[in-house]
Amino acid sequence: MGVLIGLTLFGSPPALAQTTTLTVDQAIDMAIKNNLQIQATQARLGVSEAEIITAGARLNPSLLSDNGVAEKTYRLGVEQPLALGGKRKRRVAVAQAQRETLKAEINKALLDLRSDVRRAYTSLFNLQERQVTLENILQVAQELVTIAQKREQAGDIATLDVLQTDILRVNAQNDLQ
Repeated sequence: MGVLIGLTLFGSPPALAQTTTLTVDQAIDMAIKNNLQIQATQARLGVSEAEIITAGARLNPSLLSDNGVAEKTYRLGVEQPLALGGKRKRRVAVAQAQRETLKAEINKALLDLRSDVRRAYTSLFNLQERQVTLENILQVAQELVTIAQKREQAGDIATLDVLQTDILRVNAQNDLQ
């Protein structure tokens, strides 16, 4: 976007305050980069990928041994579990569905964050424009008071008119604060 916002960095005295200009896109990128919730959710995506690999793996065989001391018998065997009925495919499908759900959560979180940043950016822009407008109104009100005082000294207007313009100046000053 072409709109630029000047942000005053807090924590420094007003005389030394630094102003940084940000576009909406830069503000969104900064928010995404610094949002811990989105970072944590994206880290879970790697775990989800590992769960898909694990779900597709065959079960490991196990070694069985039975040593009978009293009968002096020794048995040794290998046990291999077999997943029948498409269980492995279903486990993989469940893991993939969980990954897609996680991706949808990430996309939703990103959209929510972008919306929040745009809303805050617009609000800040409106406040800055209001500030500029109020400063201009105050400047014009001060000029009006000066003109009214000069006209009063010349005898063109009454003191009441000078007081009314001064009230306008005070109101503009209060609005600015």
